Amino acid sequence: MLPLSKREGSLNVVVATITRRRPKMLGALLESWTKLERPRNCRCTFLVVENDGARSAKLPKKMGGAWSDAELVYYLETQQGIPIARNRACKIALERNADVMLFIDDDETADTRWLVKMVEAYRKTGWGLIGGPVEPVPPPEPLTFWQAVVFRGVRDRLARKNAKVKANGLEATTVVTSNWLADVSLMAKYGLSFDERLRFTGGSDAKFCYDARVAGVRIGWAPDAIVRETISVDRLSLRYQFRRARDQSNVSLRRKIERDSAALSWVPISVAMRAAGAGFQILVIPITRGASLVPIARSFGWIVGRLSVFWGATSSHYRETTGA
Repeated sequence: MLPLSKREGSLNVVVATITRRRPKMLGALLESWTKLERPRNCRCTFLVVENDGARSAKLPKKMGGAWSDAELVYYLETQQGIPIARNRACKIALERNADVMLFIDDDETADTRWLVKMVEAYRKTGWGLIGGPVEPVPPPEPLTFWQAVVFRGVRDRLARKNAKVKANGLEATTVVTSNWLADVSLMAKYGLSFDERLRFTGGSDAKFCYDARVAGVRIGWAPDAIVRETISVDRLSLRYQFRRARDQSNVSLRRKIERDSAALSWVPISVAMRAAGAGFQILVIPITRGASLVPIARSFGWIVGRLSVFWGATSSHYRETTGA
């Protein structure tokens, strides 16, 4: 990784997103890119990797706003799978001799200071992998009563996660590609990549973070580098929150078993504890006025995800695209 003295010099930066059949959301992200403040002494390339069978994403011919001189690069990755597309973006960054690359999801928008704050955190520290907070915003469509309840639950959950990281450090979370900066040497020198076996399951970015920790890479958090995620209507249901927690739990346990088969022996205890917590949350529904419904749905999803490993179920969460 670049030493601190080198990080203060000129940096070649690639900002990337992976997209698939989300034209409106992608358009909002691209618009937010044009409004980003420029980090000092950086040459930036913006990269869109579309993961689909044929091109459908519509991109402007060049970046606008203060970035009219920046290059906007498009690549079509026809082999399906999020980690495959992420690895393609990393290869492009390597081919362009980038020092640093960033990921942001295509259903997000970047705060105007996001890029400045991420690069600033990179320059001031020895961190090789950096994450930042994600703040949810509702979709533009009017929400039903229940959709509004679920949105508040999602918002509160992310707020608790961000506060936990701020209070307890990075041991409380995992750096994922919704808001992500990496020194390119993680790929070039350390040989890290996104696990392409996890094509549709999710979790390849969490595994990348784990592998980076094992390799001794210093991992950090930039609390002022904010991105905002638009929560689409099709995610604002207790059913979806249950399914997402189920699939995340399944993938997480499978990763643990790969490292240590004894992880299975802890499942009954952890399931019992999670069930007890969910039972308490059910009791306080009248007091929380519905705020505990999302944690309840996610707790039961987590339990089913853990147990589903025993009968051989696997996640296919990302075979379908949500949002627009």
